[in-house]
Amino acid sequence: LEMVQEGKTNAIHIRMPTELDEKMARLSGYVLAEGYVNITKNSQSIRFVNSDKEPLDDFSGIITDLFGLTITKRARNNAYELIASSRELVRFLERNFEHIGKISAEKKISEKILKSPENIVKEFLRAFFDGEGSVRKTQRTIEISSASEDIIDSLSMLLLRFEIVSTKKTIYNRATNGGKKTRKYFRLRIGSGFAEKFAKKIGFVSKRKKEN
Repeated sequence: LEMVQEGKTNAIHIRMPTELDEKMARLSGYVLAEGYVNITKNSQSIRFVNSDKEPLDDFSGIITDLFGLTITKRARNNAYELIASSRELVRFLERNFEHIGKISAEKKISEKILKSPENIVKEFLRAFFDGEGSVRKTQRTIEISSASEDIIDSLSMLLLRFEIVSTKKTIYNRATNGGKKTRKYFRLRIGSGFAEKFAKKIGFVSKRKKEN
């Protein structure tokens, strides 16, 4: 992993991991799926929104273990938002996972993840599917929708490394932010037999999704 220059002398400095390990892979998956960068005049932060306890606890633990930061937690509709405030953290993640701060349609999975061994890819996929994936119990399928076709194509390729076959379909939906405009999305679907293989080989962090 690439280091970034420390900020102002009176700023809170972070520890900077030097290797892309399993925890770092999950963090990149969480942030790419359900996270965003918030920048104001006086602060910068990485934020992660989820409704399940296990991913929230995991995200918080990773931020503390890897970077030495304390998380702020606040309720947001039917979920919780975790806030990690640090200019250095934002710069570090943007340097190493360059598409994290992009708008949805322009997001991509980092080359660092795409070129990683299976143990790293597995943890990235677990976290990403915990953030963006939905389990359809009656149909015994797992689905992900994204405005980024690049992400869907890359996910499909990574899943094949675990012998998990998926399908892609173009759909048109209203944006999740409540806008009225219909937008183009891409849906990845893992069918029943391969969904079972996903559960065994990759799995979820969330207890709720595991039980589905």
